Amino acid sequence: MFKKLNNIGDCGIVCDFGNEVNREINSYVIKLFHHLKKEVSEGNLKGVLNYTPSYNKLIINFDLEKINSS
Repeated sequence: MFKKLNNIGDCGIVCDFGNEVNREINSYVIKLFHHLKKEVSEGNLKGVLNYTPSYNKLIINFDLEKINSS
């Protein structure tokens, strides 16, 4: 799965899958994106505002009044 989990500011994290850009890594990013989307839509993750995939990273932004990076 991902290699690093980093904070970006007060209200976001980056799930970093490494520096390579290829289909296998991108498929992991997309799988996590769809899992997160499902959990948010089912109400299991309250406070997640946005989740943005790239080729090798997934950025997750959240509402500090409901959830934090911990």
